Amino acid sequence: MQLAFLKNMVDFSSNQPTILAGDLNLRPVEMIEYAGKIFRSDPDRLPTAGSPKRKWKPDHILLYPRPGSAIFSRRVESAVFFSDHSPLYGIASFK
Repeated sequence: MQLAFLKNMVDFSSNQPTILAGDLNLRPVEMIEYAGKIFRSDPDRLPTAGSPKRKWKPDHILLYPRPGSAIFSRRVESAVFFSDHSPLYGIASFK
């Protein structure tokens, strides 16, 4: 699984602020199960994939460490159709 591979790339012992973003191929229920306890995730259920109409959300923004991090001003650029995925934007903060 792609998320398991990415988890191995994060140094969880350092609490170094980390952003993982992109096509993780995780549906919202899988996101809660696999990433929800470790990473802060974007809470919106804005669909980012499907053609010709966006129907589901495999694209995510994840922040580590979860405490003290937040994701603001999320949006999906749905007018872009060069892929079956739309660009996902967000502003993140760490304390």
